[in-house]
Amino acid sequence: TVLATHGMYMSKIAFTQMLAEVKDRPFSNGFDAFHEQQMAYLTFLEASAIAVFFVLIKLLHHIRDIFPRVEVLTDTVYLAIFPIAHLVFIVIMVFCGFATWGFLMFGKSVEEFHT
Repeated sequence: TVLATHGMYMSKIAFTQMLAEVKDRPFSNGFDAFHEQQMAYLTFLEASAIAVFFVLIKLLHHIRDIFPRVEVLTDTVYLAIFPIAHLVFIVIMVFCGFATWGFLMFGKSVEEFHT
């Protein structure tokens, strides 16, 4: 929880500093300044989502100590992590194989498969 809170705080500081720099800079191109603000905001959102994820995991850990049924749920999820990770790896490999096959078969003749 401390690490997640610290990360969220640091991302908020970086976001605020970037906005201050953009605000103080003369606008030669409004799109560049807006793009920088947008990227800083998206970075802040990603850091906030990661922090919320870690806080929820910590909350489950604390609830697990109080309610025994939650302990059964968390133990089941913990035991299922490795099979799910292997399944995700295999699905990604099959998807990459199909994408590569599509590029090799149709890349020269179909415009949508060129990139």
